[in-house]
Amino acid sequence: MIDYNQFKNLVLIPALQSINLYSEDAVALLLATMAQESDFGEYIGQEGGPAMGVFQMEPFVYNDIVINFLSSHETLKQLILKACSTDTFPLPDRIIYDLRLATIMARVFYERCPGALPDSKDIQGQWNYYKEYWNTRDGAATEEEFMANHAKYIKG
Repeated sequence: MIDYNQFKNLVLIPALQSINLYSEDAVALLLATMAQESDFGEYIGQEGGPAMGVFQMEPFVYNDIVINFLSSHETLKQLILKACSTDTFPLPDRIIYDLRLATIMARVFYERCPGALPDSKDIQGQWNYYKEYWNTRDGAATEEEFMANHAKYIKG
């Protein structure tokens, strides 16, 4: 498991600030997503599946963001490339070991979703948003598991 405070303060917040998508609401949702998806960084590869990194993003989703979403969001695309010190997007498997890139791509994933992010203090809202967009209705995550992981890994 990754240290909560170090991840939040040294990776998550600076990564979001570097692409101008920082908010307390975004921080809370991404922390909750990471808690649910990888037991806060304990797992970086899905057993029997394609998802990878601390947010368990699938390569298809990563590529869809790069090819389809960012092609019409040039300013954001350039901010991401600058934040990751590269001229082109790396292959999706880089999110296994590059926490900054994984965080940025998870935030951009949620940026594509309709509606405002849930309030940082609204855990039920975070569950609903996560389930609707990240895990989807067909996903295996349950509300009970999400709430338990939130209580276990999220520090205030």
